[in-house]
Amino acid sequence: MTKPIAVKFKNVSFSYKNENEGNPTINNISFEIEQGEYVCIVGGNGSGKSTISKLIVGLLKPHSGSIFINDKILNTNNLTFVRENVGIIFQNPDNQFIGLTSENDIAFGLENKQIDASYMREIIKVVAKIVNIEDLLKKDASKLSGGQKQKVAIASILATNPKVIIFDESTSMLDPTSKIELKKLILFLKSKLNKTIISITHDVEEIINADKVMVINNGSIEKYDKPETIFNDENFLRKNKLDAPYVVQLSRQLNKTIGINVTLNQAEMIKNICKYEKNK
Repeated sequence: MTKPIAVKFKNVSFSYKNENEGNPTINNISFEIEQGEYVCIVGGNGSGKSTISKLIVGLLKPHSGSIFINDKILNTNNLTFVRENVGIIFQNPDNQFIGLTSENDIAFGLENKQIDASYMREIIKVVAKIVNIEDLLKKDASKLSGGQKQKVAIASILATNPKVIIFDESTSMLDPTSKIELKKLILFLKSKLNKTIISITHDVEEIINADKVMVINNGSIEKYDKPETIFNDENFLRKNKLDAPYVVQLSRQLNKTIGINVTLNQAEMIKNICKYEKNK
């Protein structure tokens, strides 16, 4: 059974400069993301990754082509619908922290939607529990770490219950522990809450868990496929200056020395090593 399409780009182009000056930032791209999919968008600096996220949420307007969110075309007439169905988490959580406390910040979006105060308190409790910040609700924003602020930003988005959540380089300013926690949270949002996740990222270790990977180069889609297909193509990785995750690099070396299969799955790699040792 075909899943509904959450996000669709049809021949979309965009440029920050005059349309007739040089190459556009986004050059006639088309793609679809199904509801409940987890898609990572990767590419070098200036490739157009973050521009795609801003086009999806309506912060930028395409010069040509069409964007659809849940089968509705994105235009000025239904921008409110789009904003209600798509949430975005930016790289720097300070850029979207509004309230004096975590609780105030989560409540801000709900107040704009004129949610009843008693119902609002219940929503805040639920999303705080999901992202594990129940102990931070009354805490002053200035006392929060970067990772804690990022969790509050996610809770603020979850409170408005969008179907699509975009993480725009959201792990780049976090410490290793916070990165791991955020990756686990992303998987929870996809698997348990059926959110469509779009992650703009440089973190190849995150990409392992994605359903699909979109590789952007100079505003064009070089490849849009499953992670294993992307990372098994060494020539493609070199051409696009992409690193393979550690488990792929290690299993590739072991493939050359003891013949085990190249894999993205660490548990599978360990199992294959044990099998090799047993059969020696």
